Amino acid sequence: SSSTYGDHPDLPKIEENIGNPLSPYAVTKAAIEQFAEVFGKTYGLNWIGLRYFNVFGPKQNPDNPYAAVIPIFAKAFLTGGEITVNGDGETSRDFTFVQNVVKMNELSLFTMNQNAVNQVYNTACSDRISLNEMIRELSNVTGNNINVIYGPERLGDVKHSEASIEKAITLLGYKPNFSFKKGLVETIKWYKDKSL
Repeated sequence: SSSTYGDHPDLPKIEENIGNPLSPYAVTKAAIEQFAEVFGKTYGLNWIGLRYFNVFGPKQNPDNPYAAVIPIFAKAFLTGGEITVNGDGETSRDFTFVQNVVKMNELSLFTMNQNAVNQVYNTACSDRISLNEMIRELSNVTGNNINVIYGPERLGDVKHSEASIEKAITLLGYKPNFSFKKGLVETIKWYKDKSL
């Protein structure tokens, strides 16, 4: 998870430069990477770790208590609801369409490059989209406007997140096929077909 980077201030996020975790969730993700590395050294297993950056796409349930921001906001835009933004809306993320994640999983599973194994990779688009930009794009894609309420920032949230994908490009041949906007169009199309 990109949460592994914690409070490290540099952008874009480079795999070797991590900070202190800012949430219990982030601690568990950092621990998983350490377990993989130790298991690899102890038992001679090859492994690859993928740090997903804000994955979104069709089939995400907007009513799940742990729902991500895009399905929640998409539902509001399609049903005429309202949304609450934590902070001023300038918090940014490297939103990554699910098909890019699938591609990265496949490249990792089937790589024949021995230099690529026993490594951690960012799985993202290397692009930074603010919540305000996302809201504007949702309005453009759906043709709807809704009421946006701005509240306090959420404790433990990282303000900005953007991935470097240079390592994945070099060692795995990764290149995202879907930009944020293209993925958002596909996502909204699916939600419309499901009549949210």
